[in-house]
Amino acid sequence: MGKAWRWNVGLLFVLGVAATIGVNLWRFLQPYMQPPPRPEFPTATKVKTLPPPPSPQAEEEKPAAPPAIGKGKVVPDIGLVLRESPSSDSGGSSGVPFNAEVSILEETGDGEWLKIRDDSTGATGWVRSGNIDRVF
Repeated sequence: MGKAWRWNVGLLFVLGVAATIGVNLWRFLQPYMQPPPRPEFPTATKVKTLPPPPSPQAEEEKPAAPPAIGKGKVVPDIGLVLRESPSSDSGGSSGVPFNAEVSILEETGDGEWLKIRDDSTGATGWVRSGNIDRVF
């Protein structure tokens, strides 16, 4: 009976020490388990709300897009830069992705440049005619 009693007292002592460590650890870690308060900055500004969408009348007043003289698709797999004028030195205004459907609006006299409109975005600009696969 002496050895069994020692084992029981030893087991109870170990369980008591483990429970005490667990409770104190819980008390120590509990403040860190809460999310921190939201910071407030003195220089913070509120986001402005967006203006209301334009009325349908404003959309009707827009000039009609110029008529297309043909259709085509973008050939280069890197897409194209839409230029402001039919010149390699001209600045780019936007771009058109590969295989995008475009409307051909104008062609230079020598046939080297085409003015196109991206049918998905409405962006217009000049590109070299070899970069467009014409689909009539």
